[in-house]
Amino acid sequence: MDHHKQITMNILIRIAIGLISLGQAFAAPVETDLLADSRRIVSQHKAVFTKMPVGLAPYSTDAILLGNGDIAMSISMTPLAKGGERKKRESGNIRFWFHKNDIWSGGARSVALIDTAFGFDPAKPDPQCSAETDLYTAVTSGTLSQAGGVTVRFRIWVSAVDNMIFMEFAADNGKISYTMHPQVMKEINKRTKAESGVAEVRDLKGGEGIYLRREIDKGSEAAVCLGMRRFGSGKRGELDQNRQVFVFAMDSRIKNPNYAVDVEKKISSYAITDMPVQLEAHKKWWAAFWAESYIEIPDKVIERQYFLANYLFASSCRDKDFPPGILGSWFCTDGPGWGNDYHLNYNYQAAFYSLYASNHVALGEVHDQPLLDFMPKARELARKIDMPGILYPVGIIPKGEGGANTFNQKSNGAYGAVNMIFRWKTTLDPAYAKKVYPYFKELTEFWEAYMTFEKDKDRYVIANDSIHEQSGNDFNPIVSLALVRAVFGTALELSKTLAVDENKHEKWNHILTHLSKYATREVDGKTIFRYSEVGTEYWKGNTLGIQHIYPALGIGLESDPELIETSINTLDYMQRWFDNNGDTSFFPAAAYLGYHPDVIYEKLHEYVATQYRPNGMRDNKHGMEKVATIPNTVNLMLCSVNQDVMRVFPAWPKSEDARFGKLRQFGAFLVTSSLKGGEVQFVKILSEKGRPCTLVNPWPDRKVTVTRSGGATETVSGARFTLNTRINENLSLSPQ
Repeated sequence: MDHHKQITMNILIRIAIGLISLGQAFAAPVETDLLADSRRIVSQHKAVFTKMPVGLAPYSTDAILLGNGDIAMSISMTPLAKGGERKKRESGNIRFWFHKNDIWSGGARSVALIDTAFGFDPAKPDPQCSAETDLYTAVTSGTLSQAGGVTVRFRIWVSAVDNMIFMEFAADNGKISYTMHPQVMKEINKRTKAESGVAEVRDLKGGEGIYLRREIDKGSEAAVCLGMRRFGSGKRGELDQNRQVFVFAMDSRIKNPNYAVDVEKKISSYAITDMPVQLEAHKKWWAAFWAESYIEIPDKVIERQYFLANYLFASSCRDKDFPPGILGSWFCTDGPGWGNDYHLNYNYQAAFYSLYASNHVALGEVHDQPLLDFMPKARELARKIDMPGILYPVGIIPKGEGGANTFNQKSNGAYGAVNMIFRWKTTLDPAYAKKVYPYFKELTEFWEAYMTFEKDKDRYVIANDSIHEQSGNDFNPIVSLALVRAVFGTALELSKTLAVDENKHEKWNHILTHLSKYATREVDGKTIFRYSEVGTEYWKGNTLGIQHIYPALGIGLESDPELIETSINTLDYMQRWFDNNGDTSFFPAAAYLGYHPDVIYEKLHEYVATQYRPNGMRDNKHGMEKVATIPNTVNLMLCSVNQDVMRVFPAWPKSEDARFGKLRQFGAFLVTSSLKGGEVQFVKILSEKGRPCTLVNPWPDRKVTVTRSGGATETVSGARFTLNTRINENLSLSPQ
């Protein structure tokens, strides 16, 4: 075998490994109709930038965002000078920040940055930038164009199947000079002011390029290497119409002890003729990802944000040991806000809410590991207040590290269970049950001991538990009551599935049937929920007054009508659609309750049109938690399950046509349906686990034909009906 063929074979082997290690491995063939539908729908949408972002920091950034769930890149202007509230920026230059999810030292840290300056004519107008990220292929392209002068064209993509980045540049209407200035941030000891760690910048061995290496502290696991090599016939430092390609490779010590040597070898031996092979594999990964589910709705503003959100998830969360923090994988600084940690009193969890219904289960499961790794320290925190089980602080970071401040909130661990509940109920996977059951069991141990049973009132109560950070000694906070109910209910399911701890069931059932009711109060002649029975009555910010509805799922369409009425009254009173914190729960709670569909739809459009940046992040300090709000709400409007009863289009305006495919529901059902002219056209259900499926009849007062795998048919009728199913059975429903 000649040298080039051997290199190509090595590339293909790395790609095959990457398909497994970085995401879905295409183990099962993608359905042709899903592939075609998702391609047609998603390929319409792009993240469009009419100017180069300024690179907001240290919180949620406005930069162009790329990544593969392990490595990432932020693209923005290059700072020119400090002054005013924001730094002045150089519109004709580009700053590339490089990130890796596993680089942490107290908080998340950056890898390196490269400032690229182009020699535009200072006598001509400032160059203008336009760029767009094609969501279907995850490729960003754009121009820097100077009127009457040179236009710089670029195309950039982060490989979905290998830790490599490809940047292509060329110039039209003449030649233009450029410089690249790489920087690795130096670590400064806060006490001694001396430099520590390693910040290495040098030329690449064996090729034209640069080699960057960073160790936060010498010998620590927080060490990363970035290699870059230039390809192309053009002169170094000058662009013309001939393409120049800059290929990057990145690795870290925590993933590979030989990271520093291997990166240099990899990039030095890289054959540019193999780039098309990697681009094709990259596009296939994304095509398979998009084919896991789809939605199609008339409002393309909402639809675009739906898919842009899922693009950001797939670009940032595939490493189970190092999920993205509150800002995601991207921050245009070396000191991100809140250390980019995992805030457990809703922020961290909210980023993952939508992934299970969207059938991006592998991305959703990334959520769990930091919570599981922290369990030893959570036990220590519980012991400090003389309790068994586990107690979590507000903020943690990967590998079992984090703070100890609970802000007197006892509910953080239970809040951490929310996405595990979603994952379990949508898949009913016994292996997953085994993985997370110890977490649930120790949560029940804590709450069994912490709650008090009031015999005279025949109820369990929760005392001294702040509903808001440091809100005081709240008694029976409404969110904790709902989360505790969800934890014990799921612990029962997991225990039965695994056939363990049957002796716990009587106690757990007693708690579930005797938990205190939610406190209420009267406002303007209507009953609404009180935030706690004694203590905090209301809070002017956030949406704690409805988080027992969502994400705790304490009230839904199958609940007591009086509870539903109180819930609607509370939503009407709060009107927190655009709350800086609580939008992540307010929109979904409204959808889960079937609140006025036209209002939800109108508010969603306004929310996206006025609150979101071109890169998909909301225009406020918070990052990933806001990304999930749109897909999560839309999913719940299109299909949802409450108390084992499924509804299609439960909160969707009947005046708006809509389609969805393979949305994942509680009970391990994958559902596809269509609404046209106010009428449901069909419902298709794939039953993965063979559970009974109870469905509210989409065609009231009409009989329904059910066609099963193999062609057998039957007729059902009634306001709702239950269909027995077999494992991996397909059912197709249509009206008679």
